[in-house]
Amino acid sequence: MAEETGYYRMKCLYLVCDAPLSYNYSGAASRYIQAFSALNGLGIELYVCRILSSDAGEKIRQFEEKEAGQTASVRSKAMQWTDLQYTTPPRFTSKVGGLRQLLSNPLEYAYPMVTQLKGEIRKQIDRIKPDFIWAEWTIPAVLANIVAEKKIPYVYAHSDFLHRLYRRRKELSGNKISGAGYSVIWAMYRSEREIVRSAVAISAVSETEAVELRRWTDKPVLVIPQVYEQVAPPLPESEPLQPLRIVHLGSLVTTANAVGMTAWLERVQPVLDQMQANGEIEFETVIIGNNQNAKPALMEKLNRIQAVHLGHVIDLGTVLRPYDVAVIPYEANSGIRTKLALFFNHSQLVLSTRAAVAGSAELSDGENCVIVDSLEQFPMQLQRLYKDSSLRKKIADAGRATFERHYTLPSQIHLYEKIIGRIGQ
Repeated sequence: MAEETGYYRMKCLYLVCDAPLSYNYSGAASRYIQAFSALNGLGIELYVCRILSSDAGEKIRQFEEKEAGQTASVRSKAMQWTDLQYTTPPRFTSKVGGLRQLLSNPLEYAYPMVTQLKGEIRKQIDRIKPDFIWAEWTIPAVLANIVAEKKIPYVYAHSDFLHRLYRRRKELSGNKISGAGYSVIWAMYRSEREIVRSAVAISAVSETEAVELRRWTDKPVLVIPQVYEQVAPPLPESEPLQPLRIVHLGSLVTTANAVGMTAWLERVQPVLDQMQANGEIEFETVIIGNNQNAKPALMEKLNRIQAVHLGHVIDLGTVLRPYDVAVIPYEANSGIRTKLALFFNHSQLVLSTRAAVAGSAELSDGENCVIVDSLEQFPMQLQRLYKDSSLRKKIADAGRATFERHYTLPSQIHLYEKIIGRIGQ
């Protein structure tokens, strides 16, 4: 394929930050290994430069040691692998200096670590002489933009708008956003707009965010769904098990998961508890994810309802039973939920708010998932699925079929070919 498409021997500087290239670490890491695998499959020479913060570096290395075989397999596909570690410096040492940099160089004001990294990236470019840069998410794209004087085109792989995440986290902290905080939000917004406009093409994971990205650029923005390696489907004779198992997947340290589960405990759990007391439903709650740094108050509430904590699970097939109900209780459209493909892969029935999955065009309420407008509708739907196991099986099987059509790498490789076809145009 590679020689036929003309990509054979193209050189790519693959920039990624703060994650292993693994489907088993996080949603972001899954996105990174997906693009890496697609480019490798097209015959492109990959020169990986991974940027590691001092806070995350050791945790990532420990994970890679546990996945030693997978780590070695991934690295064997790269022509070169370089890790660059940084410590985030202060944005400015004086108010006057900070204001000057904010106005003259918003990219480095928003992401001050790039100041100490850009020199090494330039050295990498001089040494490798890549045909293009693939920049996974914002900080790598900012670096690609800064070294643009090298005349190297770059593809921006967008996952989320960081200026929104930063603002949301500040709001959730309960503290009023300061003038300095607003200056960071503005600089992040300017940075994201600049890297989108300067990229030769953009890979997006969300339909709704792709619409916004297209307002900033006339370059192609292609939506490529999250993919995973396919697991074996349930046996034909498999049936839903009782009691109903309600599954929440994802670290409760991250914004969407923590906010969603907090709202669930306040507005859904009391109703379910009352329904269970009345004999209208029987269920158990399972929490999957590394929650060591989650807020104690949230964990205490989960312990109070006797939720089963499984921690971080590398092989989800060991804990996800076919036809469990996987819930996504987040009530905001913040892009894509990469866990959707995971749920469908493992034949889970996805029950979500409409806002949380607005970026996924492949979903259809009542056919391959169940979508509600508000958290208050979750209990009624859970009771319906508890009583009608055949419906649960039918919808979950349709979700699995959706995975096979849309969420495998072979089904999306043509979109990566379209993006790479933009190089040199």
